[in-house]
Amino acid sequence: MKRNFYIIFGFIVVIYFSVNCKDNHPFLKNGIWRTTLQRPDGQLIVFNFETKDSLGKKILYILNASERLLVDSIRIQGDSIFIQMPFFDSGFKAVIDKDGNLVGSWVKRLADRERMMPFMAVFNQQDRFAGGGAPR
Repeated sequence: MKRNFYIIFGFIVVIYFSVNCKDNHPFLKNGIWRTTLQRPDGQLIVFNFETKDSLGKKILYILNASERLLVDSIRIQGDSIFIQMPFFDSGFKAVIDKDGNLVGSWVKRLADRERMMPFMAVFNQQDRFAGGGAPR
């Protein structure tokens, strides 16, 4: 009888933890993102990138018409993500928000300082411009 109690109790504990202990760690979703950088004059630089998994690690491709530029230096630490670009001596530092989008800064390293621009990437948005139109 005591043995049955422990088995039932153990079963209840396992069910409780499997239902209530979800993985709340943010992650970088795979798919297309619409990215904006806000220039000092208030204008936006808009581009898309695509995230994928490759050989057990996260990679992304900057999309420029038919060109796909590989970025494979991505580090996630807690709710933060650090993306080192293989060009322009620059990178992104962002937080993965509750909706899974990225909010942070693009950082360009100059000889004597860093230049920063606010950055945002929204998941599952493929159109670069409102209504899918071309830039003006």
